[in-house]
Amino acid sequence: MFKSQVRTAVRALEENLSKKDAALNHKHLSEIYSLMDKGVKKGVYKVNKANRTKARFAARAAKAL
Repeated sequence: MFKSQVRTAVRALEENLSKKDAALNHKHLSEIYSLMDKGVKKGVYKVNKANRTKARFAARAAKAL
């Protein structure tokens, strides 16, 4: 369940990166953060994977703006 929600949030962020809408990108980025952290808490993701994924998407969002 968490993995599909994360994939959906990632897809939404990737679609909006080209639009350069900072508020919408921030919303999707915070959703990814929340889902990844919940996944770690439930044992779906390891801590390092979650941190690495969050850092990569934060860098992509910063580069897009």
